[in-house]
Amino acid sequence: MDLELFRRRALENALRKAVAAGSIDVVYQPIIDPSGTRAIAAETLARWSDPLLGPIRPDLFIPLAEEGSGDRFCGARLPTACIGPASTSRSVILASIVKLGLGLRMTITAEGVETPEQLRVLRDFGCHQIQGYLFSRPLTAGQFTLFLAAHQPIAAAG
Repeated sequence: MDLELFRRRALENALRKAVAAGSIDVVYQPIIDPSGTRAIAAETLARWSDPLLGPIRPDLFIPLAEEGSGDRFCGARLPTACIGPASTSRSVILASIVKLGLGLRMTITAEGVETPEQLRVLRDFGCHQIQGYLFSRPLTAGQFTLFLAAHQPIAAAG
């Protein structure tokens, strides 16, 4: 048997066992409004650490799970890792993508925001939602509940 096929089958079997045992962990990465002060949503992320294989990257097990269940997930991601003073051409491309989305009346979510400079650029472009390590790494359910309590707008006095 081909080594790659053997590895895939082993991973598929381990994944079936992990799903049956409830061993896939769920974490939440907050999505923040452009002001950076209010949580408005979260992306739900799956994490899996197998007792024998160790931590399994999502890009390896998610496609297997999707194939097995018939589910398909789709979405657009806006990479922001290279935005900054030295990446003018990429900033122009990103600005064009955001402008197109805004023209189509889409909600624009920028993922992977790690620096205040990236946040400033994306805010200037008109992004509606921001996600990334600048605000928070993925959180457990309990941690996310605490994060939400700290990042909700204060109600206006009456």
